[in-house]
Amino acid sequence: MNHLLNKLETSVYQLAQKFETVASENKRLKEEIAFLKQENEREKREHQAATDELSEALLVQVAKLKEDLQGKIDRLGIEKEDLRQALTEEKEQLRQTLTQEKEALRETLTRQNDHYRNALSTQAEQVRRLIQRLPQPQNNQQEKA
Repeated sequence: MNHLLNKLETSVYQLAQKFETVASENKRLKEEIAFLKQENEREKREHQAATDELSEALLVQVAKLKEDLQGKIDRLGIEKEDLRQALTEEKEQLRQTLTQEKEALRETLTRQNDHYRNALSTQAEQVRRLIQRLPQPQNNQQEKA
């Protein structure tokens, strides 16, 4: 019986050792799980913070691009309006130049016309004088012949 008691005592001791080992391993695993959970939570927070930071940076960049694009659109609109105004002014200047040139040409042609009329009138007067200096045919002689 002593032997059974010793054997039982040894078994209890071994079970107690195994229990302590399992309990110790269980505690270590719980601590590791807790540590991994904390580590996972920390990584999630860091990831979320990085995502938020990148989102904010992206929003800032998009806003800047939008502002730059709007600035370019506004400048193009101003340039377009400036070009339209310059074109309108150029057209008006060309109209004025054309009108002036037409008026100058009309005046030149009028002067030339007046000059030629005067010359023609002078020539006609000279031809009339020459005709008057010609001897006049006598109507009586022509009737007899």
